[in-house]
Amino acid sequence: MKTGTIIKEADHDTLRTFYGCFSDLDHLQEELHVETRSYARLAINIAETASEYMMELALPGYKKSDLELLIENDMLIIRGTASCVPEHYEEVQHFYKKEFCVESFTRCFLLPEDIDRVTASLEGGILFIHFIKGARRVLPVNGPCYTETILIN
Repeated sequence: MKTGTIIKEADHDTLRTFYGCFSDLDHLQEELHVETRSYARLAINIAETASEYMMELALPGYKKSDLELLIENDMLIIRGTASCVPEHYEEVQHFYKKEFCVESFTRCFLLPEDIDRVTASLEGGILFIHFIKGARRVLPVNGPCYTETILIN
């Protein structure tokens, strides 16, 4: 599956060492001056407790049906579809200020190695993702990649 990022999977351990867990692969490509697709700038909070990691994304205007969450090997992929653009935007001739936009996006984050399971919910325009800690996952070296779709409650 094509994720939108071109940083090689073999480099993920090195990136995790120097940039830490939850490295935003899209922003790393930008820092490395690698040509990338355009993506929406989303406000994101990432925190850790003794038992879990938590991610919060501000997604005003998006519905659950507009969002897709995937884990592909050691990467979290978040996709949003622009099917939720307000109808009145078609009549707008000029925005005097526009601090958020509703557009399609894909964001990729490098995950820590100690995630057991993932839950997600969308409440009040905020996507909450909880990564419950557990034993270190063993990822396939050769063969098909591990892919899991996360349901949003």
